[in-house]
Amino acid sequence: MRYSGLPIQIAVALLIAFFCGGLSYAQDTVLPPTPPLEHLSVSEAVSRAKQFNPLPASAQARLRGAAARVSGATRQPNPTLALARPFGSSNTGGFGEDIIASQTLELPDKVRYRTQAARAARDAATADRTGADVDITLSTKSAYYEALRADAEVEQASNLLAATRRFA
Repeated sequence: MRYSGLPIQIAVALLIAFFCGGLSYAQDTVLPPTPPLEHLSVSEAVSRAKQFNPLPASAQARLRGAAARVSGATRQPNPTLALARPFGSSNTGGFGEDIIASQTLELPDKVRYRTQAARAARDAATADRTGADVDITLSTKSAYYEALRADAEVEQASNLLAATRRFA
């Protein structure tokens, strides 16, 4: 048996119904009104960008960590207390342990260099924090003025269209 398909009249009727139904749907559909635009000033846009951007908070956390490393770098290392059993000793009933207390004494230059390195890391973290603020401000202002320029282009194009319709 061979399938001959739909008769041409049924296929044409289905296509006409499909296209006419689609056209009537498109004409009957009303889009919801767009909410009114909120006008922001440049300073409001920058403050919102700084408020919702995670970069300044992470830069501030790195700065706090670097400041903590500076305070730790200026101090001498903690003493060490150890409880040890002498090697090769006989069983003394728990009285053969040694208590060892030690304190590492560093040379003054080592402390000074470690402190200088920690201060340099803190200064770099401060610069990163300032850089994050400047980057957010620059990118927000750039986007703001680009949006203003685009709005002006749309207004100029609509004015040109209205003028050409008046003369046409």
